[in-house]
Amino acid sequence: MCSLERRSEHGGDWPLTDNEISILDTNRESLVDVLDCSDLLIRLFSAQVINVRQRETISSKRKGHRKNEALLDILRRLSIADYRQVIRCLHESNQSHVAEILDNGGGRFSTSRACVIFVRV
Repeated sequence: MCSLERRSEHGGDWPLTDNEISILDTNRESLVDVLDCSDLLIRLFSAQVINVRQRETISSKRKGHRKNEALLDILRRLSIADYRQVIRCLHESNQSHVAEILDNGGGRFSTSRACVIFVRV
């Protein structure tokens, strides 16, 4: 496993901590299924969390789950401040259930049942 130091040019809040990365990794399948990028991308771009190239990369995907996968790949490379902004944008776009997953962990779907299992990371 690779360990990265926090870089001072990002105010000491980059890269994401192991906790945020673990939340994204553990809940990736669920997040791909439940994210709605339509309003979220506009908000993330306006908040300067993603740039034009990233927005176009995500938007160019034909299927919703592919857009969500592209967004999640970008989220893994954000600063902690930007990760927090993503959570705010999710709340603003009526996706508080997704924001809670990113904020607190949990939310993995069980493949044997049609329910959500909340797992604290």
